[in-house]
Amino acid sequence: MKKIITVVFLTFFLFSCWKVNENSQINNEDNKKETKQKIKYSQNLMDYENKVKKMWYTPLECIDLKEVKNINNPIDIYIGVYKCFEAKEYKKAVKLEFVAKVFWIYDTKRVADKSAHQAISVLSMNFQNSIWANQKLFWLESIAKFVETKYVQGICKDIRKIWAPKYNPKYMINHWMWAMKSALEGKKAKNWLIKIDDEEKVFEEVLEQYLHCEESKNPEFEKKQIKQIKEVIDMYKKQLK
Repeated sequence: MKKIITVVFLTFFLFSCWKVNENSQINNEDNKKETKQKIKYSQNLMDYENKVKKMWYTPLECIDLKEVKNINNPIDIYIGVYKCFEAKEYKKAVKLEFVAKVFWIYDTKRVADKSAHQAISVLSMNFQNSIWANQKLFWLESIAKFVETKYVQGICKDIRKIWAPKYNPKYMINHWMWAMKSALEGKKAKNWLIKIDDEEKVFEEVLEQYLHCEESKNPEFEKKQIKQIKEVIDMYKKQLK
């Protein structure tokens, strides 16, 4: 009887070991497949990021607004903003940020993927978060100086001379949802560029939307803008105390 029990036990034990080994092999195969997928995913992502960097990364130095060209995209211009800020050239930094955001808003009018439209918002947020508390106050005070009509009109005039962007907004098209999905699947991304027929009309609309070039000529509007920026500065000063 003991022999029978022993044989049954050994048979059950060997079967269990075989089953565990079989399950282990299956799990190993699954793990191998998952690892291969992760490697492929990572490689696709790396290839994609490197490709994107080559397409748009031509950073500007801390230059004057009048030196900006309409072949410079917002990412390149924003690097100039960082460099001006590091050099404590706050006026130059503010002006460069103005043109970077005007170009960005214009690009949102000609890129179909709406998920891509947040590109510069993220960059601007990172910039705001990266500067020291006392430097942020200098930044706000520098912006306040450009709220007055005479300065707004000067900036609008300078940006009109640069004119509407002539670059392909690949920094936006190739860096967000639709393009990222295509890249990770190993597919070629489509060109989601929308053709703008009336550049002058759209560019003027963008200038008005962001800089209020015409609206700022109204004295009441100017007073309102000055009051708002002063309230922001006062609030920030209280936070620093």
